Amino acid sequence: MTKVFGFGFQMEMKYDYRGRRVEQTYSRTVNGEMTAQWTRRYLYDGFQLIAEIDASDGVQIPPIEIGSIRMSLDYDRH
Repeated sequence: MTKVFGFGFQMEMKYDYRGRRVEQTYSRTVNGEMTAQWTRRYLYDGFQLIAEIDASDGVQIPPIEIGSIRMSLDYDRH
C-alpha cells in the first residue's frame, strides 16, 4: 500500500503481488476529518489494464485512447 498526502487530501493505492495497482482511494478533509471521496478498482488481463471500476456504484469508467496509448480518466465524479 502506498499513501500520498497533500494539503487537505490523501491518495491511497493498493497493489497486488505482481505490482499492479488494484485499488485507489481519494480522500479529503471534511469538517476536520479525512473522508473518502471515491474509490476505484482496476481489473487486468495479465498486465493489460482492461477495466477501471467506480467502487461505490460499480460503473466502469471509460479510458481515453490516444493512438496506441491507453490512459484512464482520473477525475472526481462526485
